[in-house]
Amino acid sequence: MFLPLLIPLLGLLTGWLTATPKPDKTVKTDFQQMVAAEVTFAAYGSQHSVQDAFGKFLSRAWMFSEGQFQTGATLYANQPEKPGRLLWRPIHAGIAASGDLGFTTGPWEFHPVSTDDKPVAFGDFVTLWQKNSAGDWEAIYDGGVSHAAYVKPTKAVWPTNYPAKLQTSTDTARLRQTLLATEAAFAQRARLSLRQAYKPVLGATEDLRLLREGQLPYIGNGARALIETSPRPAQFSLLRSGISAAGDLGYTLGYQESTPKRGFYLHVWRLTDAKWLLILEVLSPNPAG
Repeated sequence: MFLPLLIPLLGLLTGWLTATPKPDKTVKTDFQQMVAAEVTFAAYGSQHSVQDAFGKFLSRAWMFSEGQFQTGATLYANQPEKPGRLLWRPIHAGIAASGDLGFTTGPWEFHPVSTDDKPVAFGDFVTLWQKNSAGDWEAIYDGGVSHAAYVKPTKAVWPTNYPAKLQTSTDTARLRQTLLATEAAFAQRARLSLRQAYKPVLGATEDLRLLREGQLPYIGNGARALIETSPRPAQFSLLRSGISAAGDLGYTLGYQESTPKRGFYLHVWRLTDAKWLLILEVLSPNPAG
């Protein structure tokens, strides 16, 4: 199912990236190059083992395995190659106004031997991308959740308009401190109730995506409805954080300690009207489970 869907996506990106460049003051080119980085990674993964593909493209990315975060280089350095192919494709993405930090997300499926086999596992992934010193997109986090198969293929939805690219400097040190304070306040409220934790910081409905282990993604109104039925507490412990040069997009990454089996979380935040709002979450295991 994924290969026929991946080929048109590769064609779309080829059109994006080879079209005659025009003066553009938006982050459109940055966005397209970030998505292209994910598609290139996925195309390689369709032809190579998970160990090979992840070791190559995620060497500096943080990943959760066996109860702790490790970089791809550490996790896959000594792993023997195993049969199977992991297929995935991005269907949604977000980017900072500075064009240097963003994320891609979409469905994945695992085939036990080759792509000719029927898939035996399904889920959704999230990759965090950041431009390195050379100006290339590099994965800094990769993870996701597993769940039942989609009833029908999910469609990619790409922006028709892109925000203007920020050209002025921003006090990122101060904004990062406000992001950390927002995360700390969220974690404190979560010890009482997830519903209480989320309500003050939910982003715009159309941008909201919550990924929970064992469940299909909650998007938009579905995400808000989930929050209303999440009275249980949860414990979050921050490990890493980052912020864009524009100071408008940030992430917090850490451990979820609310179950006997240690889990993890990723929060992606967008600064809106001087307030950090949550637009994307990966949470495993599911505290409501």
